[in-house]
Amino acid sequence: MAVAAPPRPPRPQPLKPVKRKIQLWLLAGLLVLMLGVAIIAALGAGSAGCGAGASPSDTAQKTMPAELMALYKSAEEKYGVPWSLLASINSIESGFGTNMGPSSAGARGPMQFMPATWRAYGVDGNRDGRKDVMDPEDAIPAAARYLMASGAPKDMQRAVFAYNHAQWYVDKVLALAKTFAQGGDLLVGEACAETGAGNGSAQAVFAAADTLHAMRVPYNYGGGHVTPARPGPGADGPYDGLDCSSSISWVLQHAGINVATLDSTRFMAWGESGPGRAVTLYTNPSHIILSVIVNAKRRFFGTSGFGHPEQGTGPAWFTRPVSPRYLAGFVQRHPAGL
Repeated sequence: MAVAAPPRPPRPQPLKPVKRKIQLWLLAGLLVLMLGVAIIAALGAGSAGCGAGASPSDTAQKTMPAELMALYKSAEEKYGVPWSLLASINSIESGFGTNMGPSSAGARGPMQFMPATWRAYGVDGNRDGRKDVMDPEDAIPAAARYLMASGAPKDMQRAVFAYNHAQWYVDKVLALAKTFAQGGDLLVGEACAETGAGNGSAQAVFAAADTLHAMRVPYNYGGGHVTPARPGPGADGPYDGLDCSSSISWVLQHAGINVATLDSTRFMAWGESGPGRAVTLYTNPSHIILSVIVNAKRRFFGTSGFGHPEQGTGPAWFTRPVSPRYLAGFVQRHPAGL
């Protein structure tokens, strides 16, 4: 006797167009959410390495005026300098603004800026049309800008030493900053340097130049000629700045390229002769600029004020084209392999 075959399960019916679209949108939304979570986690992990993003400790909450935290956090987000470092300097320099000076040396305001440094690094943080050294809404982001230009967060020791040239001061600021950050997770020196080193690629050169552009470091002839390069006083005044060759040295060093801080004449014999595949230095005995090609687009960088008039003469990306006639006055060199 033949056994009847079991009935076949019904064939799945195709989704109606509306249901299919809903499922696709839900799947896309889930993927975006997962990606967002991953990015946030990665950013959080990266910032915590130098104390950025840390929660206030009990000590901070008990001693720090609450209205200042938003200013510290805003400056941290813009310049990458840990809020706890800014709070520490604010506390030590002026007692959170209770002693605005002037000091015996002439420093003024809640962050105790010297006049020349304020002229170079002061900002209009509250966008009221003034750069007021006595206003914490201007002085706190200006301090962050100055610390960033001096090496923070990559090198906290160097940055704080630039703020006040005394090792006892550096030790005091960093110790207090650790008490302000929950868990004391403000790392200094090499621990932070690991997150800021470039890999020697054209992309790293571009990123380093972009960072220096954002720092808006003023021009100062002879400033920054130490190894590694960092803004310092020069022939133009006692404020911290960079000149053409120390700017290019800074970019190359922060991109992970092994080079001492050179002047433009010494750059004429550095690296390899001729234009590079992606990075080219244009140098002569009195000046140097750099070009880098990323994503098939060439951009020029340096301290030539004609190239970026709205930025001033400090190191910045050029916003005006560079003529072949101008470039003819330079020797072309490039980093090996680039």
